[in-house]
Amino acid sequence: TQAPRRFLDPRLSPDRQRVAVRIGEPAQSDLWTLDLASGTLSQITSGRACFRPVWTPDGGGLTVGVHEDGRWRLLTLRPAGEEPEIPLLEGKRRLYPGGWSPDGRILVYQERSEDAGWNVSFLAVDRSGHPTGPPQPLLSTTANETNPALSKDGRFLAYESDEMDGLIAVYVRPF
Repeated sequence: TQAPRRFLDPRLSPDRQRVAVRIGEPAQSDLWTLDLASGTLSQITSGRACFRPVWTPDGGGLTVGVHEDGRWRLLTLRPAGEEPEIPLLEGKRRLYPGGWSPDGRILVYQERSEDAGWNVSFLAVDRSGHPTGPPQPLLSTTANETNPALSKDGRFLAYESDEMDGLIAVYVRPF
């Protein structure tokens, strides 16, 4: 038998056949996928701490936040490893993906700012998954806005905010 391991940030694939998961200690975990039918684990990264995996709508990629060399990056990785990673965004502050639009052309994400806590922005990409322009802010207030997610039809954005007396609540607004 194997020693117990920590499983973090599980995310079900769009086809409901696999789960992306980080395995290990929070700051040193690797990204894996679990095939639900066979129970087979497949390692995606080794020695590279990836945070908050989000499946691309076609299930062919996983977008993650990565902290390397003192910089934060949003990257899309291919679980099979046959294609190179796609760099989406890089910065000095924490970046975590939130979710993709149904057509895979917009990524919503959260970023830690120096003076205003967590904010939510989006990034448009072309058909190949590469950015088409600079990020655009969506929610930037003195409150913390986190964990953005788009509805299955892409018409609504859900997110958490602590704007009401510091209590975290879920909000939904048109996107």
